[in-house]
Amino acid sequence: MTFTRYELTIPIELSSELHIGGVDAVPDRDGEGTVIRFCRNGLKEPTIPGRSIRGVVRAACDVARQALKDAGDPATQAGGAFSKENWISLWGDDTLDTGKSVRDRGLRSDDSLPIRQSALTFHAVSFHADQPMTTRHGVGIDRTTGAASDGALYEHEFLPRGTRFNIRITAEGRDAEKMENEQSEGIPAPASSGAVKKLLEFIVDVLKSDTVSLGGRTGSGQGRIHVIEPKLRRLSGTTDAGTLT
Repeated sequence: MTFTRYELTIPIELSSELHIGGVDAVPDRDGEGTVIRFCRNGLKEPTIPGRSIRGVVRAACDVARQALKDAGDPATQAGGAFSKENWISLWGDDTLDTGKSVRDRGLRSDDSLPIRQSALTFHAVSFHADQPMTTRHGVGIDRTTGAASDGALYEHEFLPRGTRFNIRITAEGRDAEKMENEQSEGIPAPASSGAVKKLLEFIVDVLKSDTVSLGGRTGSGQGRIHVIEPKLRRLSGTTDAGTLT
């Protein structure tokens, strides 16, 4: 079995303001309304969670892959790098048995779930605690009267337009891995190093299309990004699994 690890760094510049909601909204400051803060980590640093980036990228890649499939691209056909089977191996968490009960799958209650972990890891982006933020005020509308609702004043925090940061994705491909354990029945095979590399390149192409937006309120034009100069590196490779710890 051969392990190959990659790191993709994608420098990003915001073309519009970006808001990602956190859990620390401050309600009703003496009638001034609710502050909807930008997501922050335990150090109070503004943070874009890796899961947020992954969700957006995955959705955009699904759309792009479907367009290739509709066009008859061989990469999406059986045996191709982006075939249905390989897509599951690359992104994980999606099998024919996902969401089914133990009884529906014909397994005992102590059997493990046949789920493949994603070959890609999306890392969170954290900014300095003093990162400049912009704010915008808004007001909720009463659907009955068409006027502003009582106590519906709110304020959002945004990363300003022009802010730069790096999206970082690490990935691992495995070649010639045998699925011999009986507990592995139903689990998709691991993604190959070739398929992983193609997906990382595919992600760059999708993000360069300028059709992907991060965060919330994207319908109003927020969260637009511009890709600067991506860098894909091969971090390591080994054919001897016994040397790994």
